[in-house]
Formats: sequence, C-alpha cells, structure tokens
Amino acid sequence: MNMNNKLIKGLLIAASFLVVFFFVFRLVNIISEEYETVSAEDSSVYDTLDTKGYLVRDEIMLYNSGGGTVVSTAANADKVNANSPVAVTFSNSNAANAYTRLSYLKEVQESYRLISEQTEFTNIDMSVLGNQIDSDYKSIISSVYEGDYSSIGDTKLNLLVDVSRRQVSLGTKIDCENKINTIQSEISSLETQAVQQSIISAGSAGYYISSADGYESVIQVSMLDELKAADLENVINSKPQAIAESCVGKVMNGFYWYLAAVVDLNDSNSLKEGDVINIIIGNTETEKIKTEVFKINKENEKKSVVILKSNSISPDILTSRIVNVKLILNEFSGLKVPKKAVRVIDGNQCCYVRIGNVTKLRYLNVIYSCNEYVIASEDSKKEFPGTQLKKHDNIILNGRGLGGNA
Repeated sequence: MNMNNKLIKGLLIAASFLVVFFFVFRLVNIISEEYETVSAEDSSVYDTLDTKGYLVRDEIMLYNSGGGTVVSTAANADKVNANSPVAVTFSNSNAANAYTRLSYLKEVQESYRLISEQTEFTNIDMSVLGNQIDSDYKSIISSVYEGDYSSIGDTKLNLLVDVSRRQVSLGTKIDCENKINTIQSEISSLETQAVQQSIISAGSAGYYISSADGYESVIQVSMLDELKAADLENVINSKPQAIAESCVGKVMNGFYWYLAAVVDLNDSNSLKEGDVINIIIGNTETEKIKTEVFKINKENEKKSVVILKSNSISPDILTSRIVNVKLILNEFSGLKVPKKAVRVIDGNQCCYVRIGNVTKLRYLNVIYSCNEYVIASEDSKKEFPGTQLKKHDNIILNGRGLGGNA
C-alpha cells in the first residue's frame, strides 16, 4: 500500500512538473515568437492616363554655310542668348584639332594655377574634401563604364584640384611653375595653328540642342491651336525627314516646350485648360514634370488632342520627340501597408505593429486600395479609437492571435 502511495505521489509530482514546464515553454514561445514584419514607409501611387506624346518646340535650325570643319563650343542643353557662339569652323581638320587641344590645355593650365595658389589652408573639413575626391573618382569610373566621355575631362581636372588641396592641407609643398610654363609653351604654338574661319551664333535666346531629328518642321508651335487627332497620329507613326549634312544643331527659341497627345474624349473631360498637372515621360516612375494644360482640341465624339506646356528643361526633354507619357490625374501619397496585414475591427481598418516584444494595434486612414496593398495617410481629421499608424512602424504581416478580419 505504501509503495502504491509513493508511486501515485511521484506520478502527480511528475505530471505537475510537466504542466508547469508546458506553460513556461508556451509563455517563452509567445514572447519570443518571430513575426514577419515590414516597415511602414512613404509611397505614392498614381491614377494615370497613358498615351503617346509628341514634343513640340519652336526650333531654329543652324547650318554651316561656309564649309570647313565644325567644332561645337556650346554643350547640349546650354542656355544661350541671340549672340552666343555655339560652334566655330576651321579650314581643315588640323586647325580644328589644334583648337580642341588648345581649349583643353587652357582648362588644364587654369587648374594648375589654382593648385599653385593653394599655399595654406586652415579650417579645412577633411571629411567633406575626402567625400568630394571620392565622388570625383566614382564619377570618372561611371563615365567610363557607361561610355559617356563628354564630361570626363572636367571631372578629371576637378579631381586633380581636390587631391592637391588635400595634400597642401597635410603640409605637402606643390610647385606647379614648371608645369604651367610647359603648358603655356604648347598653348602659344597651337594659337598660331587654330585660326578660326567663321563663328556660328545661336541667332535667338533659348537652349542650344546639338543634334536634329528630322521632325523639326513637321508640327510647329503655331499649328497647335488647329492640330487634329488624325494628323497627330499620322506624324507619330511617320518616319523623320532627312537632315542636311550642313546642320550643326538648333536652338529652341524661348523657354517653353509643348507636348501634344491624343486621348479619348471621356478622359479629356477630366481636364480643363489652365489646370496644372504632373506628367512622367518615358519609363521612369520617379521623375515628375510639372505642366499646364495649354489647349484641348475636341473635334469629334471619340478623340481629343490635349496640349501641355512646360518650362522644365533637361537634355532628355530637348532631344526627345515621340515619347511614352503618363498624365497624372490623381496622386495618392502615404504609408504603404501590404493588404494581408490589414484587419477590420469594429468597422475600422487597422493593422498590428511590433514594438520590442509587444504587439500594438494601429488604425489606418486608407486613401487608396488595390489587391496588393493600401495607402494610409498620416494626415486625417477623422477620429479613431486609438493611435494611427506612423512612419517606420514595424507592420506585422502574419502571426498567431491577430484579431479582426484580414
């Protein structure tokens, strides 16, 4: 009998130990349970009207009527006035090469002159200077990798000056006199060879464009008021005209360009002349361009021609013609929340966030929703029973014990 009592007592102790162990294990497991989370970050989604656009600029063609070899003196997208030289001509290629070399040597000489003047520096932020040197070096590597050598010479000279500044700041003595004299000797020799034949000026204030595309005379700014959808579509689907060999570029007269696009009549009804809208040109999803609705030509029951106006200038804008374009009709900006994290509690959309080892409920002011995610605005006049979701909150995507309907 005593043996049975001892056995039963032992079993009860063991069972009690197992029960306690089980609850401790579950408690630790719940506290340390790993939830899959994602940070609440700013995001934007657009309600867009996607179409093809045709860029119209008031362009003045520039030609070399005197023959010879042409050397550009203005860079693409440079702002110019009417008398600005954009190119010079030479009687032969040797003189042109001498001019190009001469221009480069003058820049090099100026860089060495700047270095020679750097005899002492005080209060130099070496960290900032080091970052600039690193940036110059990476810019050169990037240019080589991308095959774009147009600005590599200037960057190389900037790197030379920045490195010399650092050396002088560390106490190094740099003597550039012999180098400057050697460069001056070569400059003097080249100046006798680089005799210009003629100068080609811009002829109008605006922006210089270093190339032509053959569409310059097809649709002009003066034609926009009467532009028909069928005519615009024909031009978009047409091949460009031949470009004269004597063409040395063009100047966009003035500082505004226009974009013409064919859209459905119903879509054009959401716009009115004078509206300011953003557009995205090409495949980028980030660079928005501010434009004004300049004209809407409604010619029949199906199609309209929408014409936008802008003074936002870039090399891409100046050299592009027929483009894919997104007209942004509405923009929704806020915190992006995956749809599977959204719960509905008492009629309010919510999600759970992880703060340390604690799970907290956060309310969502949803302004946009699709199958994959919602956009929640932090700015809301609506009163919620609790705290709204904030930027950088760790949103819980899944886990046990999350209430509400997903």
